[in-house]
Amino acid sequence: DDPFLGNVIRGVLSGLTSQGQSACLSTFRGDMSFREHLRKEGLTASMKHGIIFAGYSVTREDASLLKSEGIPAVSIGRPQTDEIPYVECDHFNGARKITEELIRLGHRKISFFDNSHHVASFQERRRGWMQAMSDANLPASPQLLGETHFFEAEDLRGEIRKFFADVDCTSAIIWGDVATFTAI
Repeated sequence: DDPFLGNVIRGVLSGLTSQGQSACLSTFRGDMSFREHLRKEGLTASMKHGIIFAGYSVTREDASLLKSEGIPAVSIGRPQTDEIPYVECDHFNGARKITEELIRLGHRKISFFDNSHHVASFQERRRGWMQAMSDANLPASPQLLGETHFFEAEDLRGEIRKFFADVDCTSAIIWGDVATFTAI
């Protein structure tokens, strides 16, 4: 369901190909853990060479399993544990710069809607929005802040509608690919 995952995979494959390497792509449903996926499907030979997680938040249990099996891994996006290396964007400055641009365009009541499932990333984005609002002497009131734990479009649609029915804003920052496409 992640509309940007294809671009991530193309980038990874391009980088590997340019170095004479290859990869085996595998996906698993988001409603199960990596450990559950392995119990159901088994550990493939290609997985033993290394795993790049994208669109999944690696748990402490996953990291322990990878370590015990000697499988190198990296996560695109912050995992739930510091036991696995990851590549992540600068959420604070991203949210701050988006908010500053909306302020430059004349918006004063800017709402912020995000998925709080990935707590550290969510906190950094919210902090960036709040910092830009504060720097411009604008209120970053709780009424302008919406959050969800949902990833499915139908659930998000309801939450987004409910949030915007009750918020008075001139612009909105909706973070997350599925939430953004659902809002549009």
